[in-house]
Amino acid sequence: PEPLKSQSPFGQLPFLVDGDLRIGQSLAIARYLARKVGILGDSDAEYGQSEQITQEMEDIYMGIAKAQNSPDKAAGYAEFFQKLNIHLTNLQKLLKGDRFTSKLTLGELAIFSIFNIIADFKPD
Repeated sequence: PEPLKSQSPFGQLPFLVDGDLRIGQSLAIARYLARKVGILGDSDAEYGQSEQITQEMEDIYMGIAKAQNSPDKAAGYAEFFQKLNIHLTNLQKLLKGDRFTSKLTLGELAIFSIFNIIADFKPD
């Protein structure tokens, strides 16, 4: 990894190389690729919805990191899962049927990915 890190914009992984362009930071990479493939939303409203769901994923991810680094992991994860219910309730309010927008967006992929991570949790 060290030789790769020296090639990245911020000296860390991940980073993406697309031609002469090097992009660091995972969410910047995700947004760049989403723009290239057209899944940022068809309207300003869908773009905004996708972005807020992407940021909600980041909030949930930070909750996992806080729990994982807690001195008392059991208590940390108990608090995380309690707060997760609030996130789920808020996300459910944004649903329009079985989607957040009229078609697949980065936000939906982001929220799916964090719930996939949660589903794979294994107790220590």
